[in-house]
Formats: sequence, structure tokens, C-alpha cells
Amino acid sequence: MSSARRIAAGTSARVGLAVLLGGVLAVVLFLRPGDDPAPPPTSPRSAAPSGVMPSATPSIPPSPKEFCDAYRTMAGAQSQYVVTPDARAAELLRERADQLLAVGTPASMPLTARGGFFVELSGVYASIGLALAPEAIPGAAELAEVQGASAAFGSFLAGSCPPF
Repeated sequence: MSSARRIAAGTSARVGLAVLLGGVLAVVLFLRPGDDPAPPPTSPRSAAPSGVMPSATPSIPPSPKEFCDAYRTMAGAQSQYVVTPDARAAELLRERADQLLAVGTPASMPLTARGGFFVELSGVYASIGLALAPEAIPGAAELAEVQGASAAFGSFLAGSCPPF
């Protein structure tokens, strides 16, 4: 395979991943379930006024592979919740989002991308009626307001996580 074809294949895979992630984010933010008769179960942690916090901050940042694996697992639960927005799917999405939050962010993730990650994870929690605490991802809430933060997170995923 020539290097031009490899570059084209890599670029198209990254573009595909970015489109997929953009679609998932759009679904979370715009296609929330409407008349769900049973709200997702709440726990004492979800009632905290400051929002969802990680159970423990990792002492060593995860590798990009560890982060990507946790992100993919959460995205799978999110897809399941979009298809079947019931209490069971909401609880699974909550567990997977909590696990992703507990994994932490890789040291290689740019600060602006952390802001985009905060925006995306906030949308996931909001879709099940919860709020992500601003301090849950250190320094990211302030960067979520930076123009291009979500695109920076998408670029990080495209460059660091192999295609789904």
C-alpha cells in the first residue's frame, strides 16, 4: 500500500470517527427522551447539590488506550440508552459515565480538549437528569466555554483512539 493511500485511509478513518462522535453528542444533547413515565433511579450521590464527582482521583493519569477503552464502553451504554431510554439503561449509562470519570484524563489530552470532554460528559449526565460538578474534571469547566473546546476533544479522540 502506498504512503498516499495509507494517509488517505487514516484521514478518512479519523473523519469517520469525528462524524460518529458528533452524531452521538447531537443525540445526547437534542434527542432526549420526551414522555418517559419512569424517571431514572436516584441515589444519595445523585442528589448532591454540587453534581456528580469521581469516586477517586487517579494518582497516575491513564494511558490514552485506557481512556479510549472507557470512553468506548460509555458510548456503547449511551447508544443503548438512546434506543431504550428506560431506568435500566439509564443506570447502566450512569455506571459507565462514572467509570469514565474515575479513569481520568490522559496527560496527553490538551487542556482545551478537557473542556470539550467536560461539555460532552455533562451532556451525558444531563440526559439522565444529573449534573456534572464543575470540579469533577479539574480545570475543565472553565475551558468548556472556550470556543473550539468540543472540536478539540473530537480531534483528541480522532488522533488518540483507533477507529471504533
